[in-house]
Amino acid sequence: VLVESDLSKPVVVLGAATPRTVDRYYVLTSDGVLRYYKKKGDQVHGELSGFQGVALLVDQKHFGFELKDSEKSHTFYTSTTELAHLWVEALRKFAPELILQSRKSLTDLQLKKKVEEEEQQKKREL
Repeated sequence: VLVESDLSKPVVVLGAATPRTVDRYYVLTSDGVLRYYKKKGDQVHGELSGFQGVALLVDQKHFGFELKDSEKSHTFYTSTTELAHLWVEALRKFAPELILQSRKSLTDLQLKKKVEEEEQQKKREL
């Protein structure tokens, strides 16, 4: 296992004005398969593989990453920028192309600054 955590995935519901998010537990294995479970410890609910590209995503409400396979792009949200960075670094082994055209994408330098800001905020809260 290279990385595992809870992630949220936006899902479009027919007739809904905005997408809702579905929380799942995801595990990226060393053979490049992203398996997901309804919750940790459950049976495998599904899997993704054959990744072509990956990008960090940050908007005003979310941190996360976009993962592109041969069929479509998948968006995942994490709880912190640090966790998003961890996922992207692990996924780059299997999706070497960076998705640079993403308008929400952060450069590594911007991400580093964001992580440092989060760490400073945590220290202030202690």
